[in-house]
Amino acid sequence: MRAEIKTLKEQREKIRWDAYATQLDMKDKSLAGAIRTLVDSKFDFSQLHMGQQQALLDVLVKHKLEDIIKRKAPELLSTDEDELKTFLDDLFDLRKTDVSIPTSDGRVHIKFSSDGKKFL
Repeated sequence: MRAEIKTLKEQREKIRWDAYATQLDMKDKSLAGAIRTLVDSKFDFSQLHMGQQQALLDVLVKHKLEDIIKRKAPELLSTDEDELKTFLDDLFDLRKTDVSIPTSDGRVHIKFSSDGKKFL
């Protein structure tokens, strides 16, 4: 009986995620694909390909940071909004290997390895 209840709960949860992904498909197909891959793999993030990883980063990190930038960050960091936005876009772009950090004393350049975001 418990196994049957567990199976039914898992089926119900899959249906809910599928419905969410279908709705999301109308707004952002790559994000919907990432959600489907995660649900199908029981949330094994290693199953996501680079484009799906980028879609999740864009939603989970970049949009939140862009919102913060619009409010206070440029003033606190003594840099303008456009420079900070470019820096964040470059930092969270999984294909970029060169990033420049804007500071009040000039740019600081960072190089990452091509197999991931590791400093060189």
